[in-house]
Amino acid sequence: MILDERNEFAGGVAIPAAGTNLVGDVIYLGDVHRDIGNGQPIYWYGTVSPDVAGGTSIQLQLITDDNAAMASPTVVATGAVVPLAQLQENPMVVMASLPLEGVAYEEYLGIRAVVVGTFSAGTLTSGLTLDPHGWRAYPEGNN
Repeated sequence: MILDERNEFAGGVAIPAAGTNLVGDVIYLGDVHRDIGNGQPIYWYGTVSPDVAGGTSIQLQLITDDNAAMASPTVVATGAVVPLAQLQENPMVVMASLPLEGVAYEEYLGIRAVVVGTFSAGTLTSGLTLDPHGWRAYPEGNN
């Protein structure tokens, strides 16, 4: 899987405090308001680092808004609620294809984390990719 930093929302940022929080950067889509892959599927991924500890669960939401602050976002896709025990076994929080039709993407795309509990360790990485096949998490410094 080839990753592009410009298509990354968060690259190893600390898991936010309990509650619903905007995480990392937003991606500017411009005037594209549907099928942002131009006919090609785009996949949204989210992972946590292997040292994740302390919290209860995390859920990621892909959101879109007409402003970079994501003041009144629309949820485009939602990952499952992933409990801590599952995060420690498998760092993949979400891998999903973006909806091609039926979603009115606005100017900006970003992610929110819905966090339960206080994580004492762990980071979050999320972004977009064209090819999810063969994806595997590696310890920091080996990827």
